[in-house]
Amino acid sequence: MDLKCPGAILTRQPEPENFNCPSCGAEVEIWTDELSRPCQKCGTVVTKSEGLSCVEWCRHAKECIGETRYAQYMARRVSSLRERLLKVLEERLMPLGVREIRRTVSRTKRAIRYAEKAISLEGGDPHIVIPALILYEIGPAGRTAESGAARKVLLAEGLLMVHIDEICDIISSLDRVCREDTLNLRISHDARLLARLEETRENSPDAAFFTGAGKDLAASAAGH
Repeated sequence: MDLKCPGAILTRQPEPENFNCPSCGAEVEIWTDELSRPCQKCGTVVTKSEGLSCVEWCRHAKECIGETRYAQYMARRVSSLRERLLKVLEERLMPLGVREIRRTVSRTKRAIRYAEKAISLEGGDPHIVIPALILYEIGPAGRTAESGAARKVLLAEGLLMVHIDEICDIISSLDRVCREDTLNLRISHDARLLARLEETRENSPDAAFFTGAGKDLAASAAGH
């Protein structure tokens, strides 16, 4: 008998659900295997409240729903989390003014793009790296595990505790990286450095990077 987990049935056999657009109130149809859709009336991206799915923690998830659907689900999850955390960043930076918000968010988005490229080249986990890069920028309060600022945000997002712990470790260690650190931490460091160098148009020796992908991306950006 081919038994399937009932917790993943709405991912294997998606159904439509209706949500109200927060901007114009129009009804937006989002399927159960999706996290968001743009409102057809005003264009606002409507994201449904999404708790932790068994697809994210179960070791049989790929076998249960299939590798293609699993990859699609996780990619949407990363994208949705990234957008929500960027909104958190903007809110935390509000006291600093519009100019600082734009500068910091722009730099963070560049770091994310570099991180995604590095992950595609040599591995790493976007569920860890991207939240770390975003929440690092909320200020000194988010850079130490003791403050709990980043941890509170991640708990509200429903992430696994093991992921929250690693993200907070990266945030508190991003300014003192060594070659023995985890790949996720080294990618986070290199992505942030690449974004800063692009912003300031500075050059940096290869020794400043801790991944081969970081060195390659720096050389490519410099036109070497």
